[in-house]
Amino acid sequence: MRRSARDRVISKHLRELASRRKELTLVLAGDSRLIQPTPGEAQLDRTDMDELELAERGLRDVLAPLWEISGTASGHVHAVEEAEVLVAARATMAVVAMALQQRAATEDLGADDVSRLAAATAAFRYLNATLAVIAGDDSEVLEGEDFLLQNEASAGAYGGGFGIQ
Repeated sequence: MRRSARDRVISKHLRELASRRKELTLVLAGDSRLIQPTPGEAQLDRTDMDELELAERGLRDVLAPLWEISGTASGHVHAVEEAEVLVAARATMAVVAMALQQRAATEDLGADDVSRLAAATAAFRYLNATLAVIAGDDSEVLEGEDFLLQNEASAGAYGGGFGIQ
């Protein structure tokens, strides 16, 4: 898989994460005309925002340097290519998180490693959830490139729990 394809896909998802965090910020600030959350919903939104921020850090600060990508690329992303990159990214985040978890079992991790572990784990959860959405419902069979995307995402979505909590 070409580095430029990886960069375009991860950059796209970094923009999506930033956009979602911006939306939640407006809702929590009371600046949304359509959504006025209850106190319970606001707490869930804050939790979601924290998780999105960690996932964004995982993609930007952990994955991008490992893959030697900028995280700021633009350009068209093909659906099948996106699924392939997301599967590979999820596997990379799983390896990083599991390595840090194993080290944590035998030694005290420094603050940087604890932060990397949290970010890699959140990025894994984000990527796993994204792949599950792409894989869709098995009862719906798509055509053409969408069918290839669904197959790639299904293989990735159901082949990768990796034991990460």
